[in-house]
Amino acid sequence: MLEVTIKWLYALLLWSLSACMTRYDDPDDVRLVGLKFEGGPYSSSKFEEMGKGEMIDVEVVTDINYSNFVKEHFVDVIFHFCDQMDMDVRGLGGLSLYRYDKRWRRVDDHEKDKDNSAGPYHYHTAFSSFAHDEKPISDEPIIINYDIRESPRDICFQVTTRSGYPIIDRRWSNVVRIPKEMLTKFFAEHPRRAPPPN
Repeated sequence: MLEVTIKWLYALLLWSLSACMTRYDDPDDVRLVGLKFEGGPYSSSKFEEMGKGEMIDVEVVTDINYSNFVKEHFVDVIFHFCDQMDMDVRGLGGLSLYRYDKRWRRVDDHEKDKDNSAGPYHYHTAFSSFAHDEKPISDEPIIINYDIRESPRDICFQVTTRSGYPIIDRRWSNVVRIPKEMLTKFFAEHPRRAPPPN
């Protein structure tokens, strides 16, 4: 019995070490290119009409070809306030990653054809400038009301990939920061748009 337990512990230790080692090849070169209001995959979104805020397109560049890297995985871009990385900010982000190839394509659509294009690779996602949600039934810390135009804050995001077993194989990119000074300048150049007619 003791021998079986030791073998089991040994196998568990090897699995843990191998899991740690595979973390070294997580994507770590995602870089911010810029922000814009128009032209991205979410520009025709109904978010604003639903009162979910203005959708701000975020363009990033990386040497990782996510279209091939994430085969049979799902991709999300998770946004936080940089000084509260442990807090979920309702409605801020958590959307998919897109690339443009004659049309907008979500990188985790799992197309059959391999993408052999040369890098660097440009992708787009988006975050919302404000949200006013009701608190969900949950004990987890959460931010439900914010307006980035009124109170600019540093926003941090990461690209994350996962399969059906996110606890085991979720992988995170490096943290990318959008400084509040950049947001202040961006909003000054793009005044708040009038709300859509009722």
